[in-house]
Amino acid sequence: MKINKNITLEGNWCGASVVLCQPVKSNFNEWVSLRKHNQEYLKPWEPEFNNLKLVKKHYLTRLKSYNKMARLGKALPFYVFRSKDKRMIGVCNILDIQRNISQTAKIGYWIGKEYSGLNFGKSAVLAVTNYCFNELSLNRVEAAVMVKNAPSISILKALGFKEEGILRKNLKINGNWEDHYIFSKILSDNYA
Repeated sequence: MKINKNITLEGNWCGASVVLCQPVKSNFNEWVSLRKHNQEYLKPWEPEFNNLKLVKKHYLTRLKSYNKMARLGKALPFYVFRSKDKRMIGVCNILDIQRNISQTAKIGYWIGKEYSGLNFGKSAVLAVTNYCFNELSLNRVEAAVMVKNAPSISILKALGFKEEGILRKNLKINGNWEDHYIFSKILSDNYA
């Protein structure tokens, strides 16, 4: 079973409309262009980025990995497109889906510099969070954010995620182990 290419999510926060679609081969050129254009912008928040990841062979390998994770029910990747012109502007993934007694998932996201601060990030995170609760029947959604990433923290707080604490030296970002806040939203938060 491959990624269900028919899963399309829509999000709208304060007029910033987005459509989220699962990655396909035909997204390669647009994805590479977006990554290249935002390489320096994303550098402070991501692990060291290797330009070899921008070749088609690596991209196709990544799609195979996405398909396997989706087939196993472990993750669902999405590219974020601006609704008005279908331009790719970022990524918003559902990761590490846990079932049984956990019923939880993590999310990871980024929006290109040109589109940041315009509520597109909030729209995308809102769409995947709602999908986690309403379609995947999860109880909890988590996000880990570097303590100095104020824009991402702002997105989560605006959407009702609660800060739970600090994960000390959680991820190695550009050669340094960085502390991350852990934020969560649980299903009952939507009805509180």
